[in-house]
Amino acid sequence: MTPAQAITSLDSQLAAHGETVSLQHMTAGAVASTDTPRAFVRDYRSDELVGAIQQGDRKVILSATGVTGLPKANDRVVVAGRTFNVQAVETVRLAGTVVRHNLRVRG
Repeated sequence: MTPAQAITSLDSQLAAHGETVSLQHMTAGAVASTDTPRAFVRDYRSDELVGAIQQGDRKVILSATGVTGLPKANDRVVVAGRTFNVQAVETVRLAGTVVRHNLRVRG
């Protein structure tokens, strides 16, 4: 699978099953820019509550499509009017190309 195919596949799934969120890129405590990508948002299962993951944290999966720059800890995600702080980011690359971001958010 090429990076372009992976992105297209994820974008298709997010279009069908995801929701639009607001990703607020923060700089010095203020919103520097905002993206509105499609995302898949879910709670962590009880067997996933290990390490720094706490009950109430959520996993947000974003495609590289529609996201400017790389999300980082302390950015914010607004889901259905509720604001979450980004705790951790796993950026997934395929053949050196960013295809998705897995965020752990809390709020």
